[in-house]
Amino acid sequence: MLLNKEDAEDVRKLLGYEEESTGGIMTTGYIEVNENMTAKEAIEHMRKNAEDAETIYYIYVVDNDEKLVGVLSLRELITARDSVVVADLMSENIISVYDDDDRELAVKLVSKYDLIAIPVVDRDNILRGIITVDDIIDVMEEEATEDLYKLAGSSEHERDVAEKPDSTMLEQIVSSVRARIPWLLLILIGGLFTAIILTKTTFVEGLTYVKFLCFVPVILGMGGSVGMQSSSLTIMTLSNNDEEDIDFRTVLKEGAVGLITGLVCSIIIGAMAYIILHSLNMSIVIGICVLINMVVGAMIGSFTPLMLKHLSGDIAIISSPLISVLLDMIGVVLFFIITTIFLSKIVS
Repeated sequence: MLLNKEDAEDVRKLLGYEEESTGGIMTTGYIEVNENMTAKEAIEHMRKNAEDAETIYYIYVVDNDEKLVGVLSLRELITARDSVVVADLMSENIISVYDDDDRELAVKLVSKYDLIAIPVVDRDNILRGIITVDDIIDVMEEEATEDLYKLAGSSEHERDVAEKPDSTMLEQIVSSVRARIPWLLLILIGGLFTAIILTKTTFVEGLTYVKFLCFVPVILGMGGSVGMQSSSLTIMTLSNNDEEDIDFRTVLKEGAVGLITGLVCSIIIGAMAYIILHSLNMSIVIGICVLINMVVGAMIGSFTPLMLKHLSGDIAIISSPLISVLLDMIGVVLFFIITTIFLSKIVS
């Protein structure tokens, strides 16, 4: 479908704005009238242009230089006498935003003042467009989703790939690993500092096995962290999609993410454990514990919401403490099983 010259020019101007700016979400479909028009002239003008307008409840008033000088409601206009000049009807108390402001400012103003639309002007106060309440709602949903992904230790990139209808499993796994690995590495570094402090302050000298136990918190912490990521993101996916769109492939995907991130983290913690404990066997066991805990944690974290969704249809009963306790219990059991199997067969 080809655009006419006027529409093409509007699109070109809108594409020049940053996506996160008010100019990037505004529309040029609004009604403006000159302050020198009479009420009758303004109504005739509105009738001619109402078809292309997003909303007609607010009429914006400009001067001869196209600068925004006032605003009036449709009710005020149609109830006024024909001969009344628009300048005498309009309100000069205008709530507006600049076209280079952050779009969150528009969200705050529309929410605060219960506006149906808000005008957008440039730095010379020339009217460039309006932002309607439906666009504000879209921005609010997008910003809220983005914040939730950040709280879950991910990013909007993973969300964008997950929401693509034609995205492959490999693309989703790669985007998940890229989004989550920085947060997991930060958690790993913090856990390693804790382990180092515990090994340096132990009162039992010469017992390597006691120092080995100092790595338990970081092992459990990594499994719990990746599990909470998987749980949070699965819950958000379930909330935004139909039940039939989510199946056991989600658990397999999260398991693959846990495997890749677990390999990275296990290599790092294994190397640090060798430096601290001077035992290759124990450092290998610690690395294996981290890897298995992260894989199992990721799968359990995604499986639990899916199971409850199928059983009760209500995933609101899932809480962070519940998932955290479950993963800690599983992590402890896995830790002692792995250490019992490996350390009983090797001599440090």
